[in-house]
Amino acid sequence: MRIIPYLKIFLAFLLIVSCHICVAQKKKKGTYTQKAMELYKSEDYEKAVPAFDKAINSTKKKDQEMYKLYLYRAVSKSRTGDYYGSYNDINTCLKLNPFYAEAYIFRGMLNLLMDSEKEALTDFNKATEAEPENFYAWIYMADLYYEMKDYEMAAESYSKALNINPNDEDARAKRADIWYLLKKYEKAIEDYDHILELMPENGDAYYMRGLSKTYIANTDTLGACEDIKRAKELGTNTDMPGLEEYCNE
Repeated sequence: MRIIPYLKIFLAFLLIVSCHICVAQKKKKGTYTQKAMELYKSEDYEKAVPAFDKAINSTKKKDQEMYKLYLYRAVSKSRTGDYYGSYNDINTCLKLNPFYAEAYIFRGMLNLLMDSEKEALTDFNKATEAEPENFYAWIYMADLYYEMKDYEMAAESYSKALNINPNDEDARAKRADIWYLLKKYEKAIEDYDHILELMPENGDAYYMRGLSKTYIANTDTLGACEDIKRAKELGTNTDMPGLEEYCNE
């Protein structure tokens, strides 16, 4: 199964946070917050950190947006390599708002960067508790369960994510591969069917659906060989021992 490297997930999350900045601070022109935000959006994190220092120091402690500033500074610090400072800021953020799902997700990312898988899993779980409809929290948790080889929990987490966004091809493909690993071939076929409806030129999906069919029927009554043939036409490597014999029976 192709798992997105956590660094790429981390970078993708930064783009999500950037969108939150734009929405939350769009009306605050000419302020320290706006200047810090502009530096953040331009990825000038070295200058963004002291700019967020000024924004935080100039913001009233009772300001309802204060916790977001700590998140943004935490992200900026992490991009400069200051993981310790970033961790302190995200903890402050969560003290100010213990129901902020994005902050738990970000802290989970930090824990992964520091090889603390159990802590990361706890944070992703807290994110889903704070915001049950947060697609990304379920995806990150599912990916981590997969890395930990807890395939049942990974499948359950991908299912939660797909209930929120049924057309996410990557999540669907990962769950299909997990069903295959768990020898739940009927469920795997259902997912590969769905993938091929969205991506009819996906050779890997044809190949895996074909393999799943071979485990259900002793002879090619389900079109397994046709799937494998189509996968080969699309450039997928189909050289698996026993397939040729199965298809020539």
